[in-house]
Amino acid sequence: NVSLSGKIDTNQLKLVNDANVLLYVDGDYKETCVRIEEGLYESSTVVEPLKTYRCEINIPGFQTVFCEDSIPEPPVLYDIIHINEAGKDEEGMTYPAIKFSFKNDPVEKKYFEVAIRILERGYESIAQPEAITDVVLLSEGHPMNLFSNDLISDTSYTMTINYFTGSVRNSHSFLSLWQVQ
Repeated sequence: NVSLSGKIDTNQLKLVNDANVLLYVDGDYKETCVRIEEGLYESSTVVEPLKTYRCEINIPGFQTVFCEDSIPEPPVLYDIIHINEAGKDEEGMTYPAIKFSFKNDPVEKKYFEVAIRILERGYESIAQPEAITDVVLLSEGHPMNLFSNDLISDTSYTMTINYFTGSVRNSHSFLSLWQVQ
């Protein structure tokens, strides 16, 4: 998304339709992104972990802007167990949980985000945490599945996440864990 900045009270930023957005992977030119709609440019490059992606954005009449990012190596998950009835909420409805383990490097500070995806009748949604009991998640002080490895001193950690499915119907759950930079 390419836009020009505005004042603090600006509701709508001015979208840029004549930018030249060049994509570099590990320092090598890969492609020029194509504008697909107002201010939105798209790449056909499939992003991979451990590679550095840099964009060079040229807008007529402005200085060239650069941005750079990379995707860390995905954490290794193992021993994934689904618990159909992990507890009951205040209305007496049962909620499930997922218990899983992942590898950790206690020497390097890392941030993680975990998502439980619910697939029901062809629609995917993200499950909401329910009755957080994991000490690592509780230490972050917010009702989200976003955490650091500050309290994890071992090379692996087992976490249990209770979650709300949003319905009493049968649904399928999938677990995703990724490292956040």
